[in-house]
Amino acid sequence: MAQPSAYQRVSSEYDITEAGVTSLDYLSFDGTDDGMATASIDFTSTDEMSVFAGVRKLSDAAAGQLVELSASAPTNSGAFSMPASVNGPDWSVYVKGSGTFRFAEATGITAPITTVNTGIYDLGLATGDAKIRIDGVLEATSTGDTGGGNFGNYPLNIGARDAAGTDSLWFNGNLYGLIVRGASSTTDEITNTEAYLATRSGVTL
Repeated sequence: MAQPSAYQRVSSEYDITEAGVTSLDYLSFDGTDDGMATASIDFTSTDEMSVFAGVRKLSDAAAGQLVELSASAPTNSGAFSMPASVNGPDWSVYVKGSGTFRFAEATGITAPITTVNTGIYDLGLATGDAKIRIDGVLEATSTGDTGGGNFGNYPLNIGARDAAGTDSLWFNGNLYGLIVRGASSTTDEITNTEAYLATRSGVTL
């Protein structure tokens, strides 16, 4: 008996089934007017944060905000963000304590590309308040001191800056999974979370 041949069923641009290919679910942000915001989340009891994302960046033409605690991480104390394409083909992490904001930038991440991003934030450190990992590799660490303090009680914006307010920095891409943890993470917790998001986003680590 003849075996069935491979097929691809395209129900819409967002619903494609292909034999032998894992189906991936995601939020699609068009870089123009798509964004989400939660109610305020109280992180005031911690000075450490772990943020993980499985994400596909579709363009480097304009900076876009994937996730940001508060309406502006560079100006609000106790805030963090993970912007894309701030200086062209890159991913960054921003963090601000009670003083100056700091950032770490992973360069040469040219769109279109799917990655697993990890932001590690620690306001209690004199240096290295922010670290960014791409596909399981530490790419950059911030320098200097943010001034300390804890994180704030702000909305979490996804896909845009201040998604419930003035709206800017629209992200152009797909979000396969996002995990925000108001705590530090062990090496095993980091690698296990990255591995989980890799399977959800089709990334091989």
